[in-house]
Amino acid sequence: MGRAGLKSAGKKLELLKERHQTLDDEIDASAKRRWLSAEERMRIKTLKVRRLRLRDLIEEMERES
Repeated sequence: MGRAGLKSAGKKLELLKERHQTLDDEIDASAKRRWLSAEERMRIKTLKVRRLRLRDLIEEMERES
C-alpha cells in the first residue's frame, strides 16, 4: 500500500475509533438512568452490537496495517 493508501486507511481508522467512542459514551449515558423503557433497552442492545462490530473492524484494520 502506498503513502496515500496508508493515510486514507489511517483516517478511516480514526473515524471508526471516534464512532466507537461516541457509541460507548451514548451507552454509558443511557445505562446511568434508573429506569429504561423496553424501547430504550432495545436501543442500547442495538448500540452495543454496533459498537462490537466497529471494534472488530478496528482490530482487523490494525492487524492489516
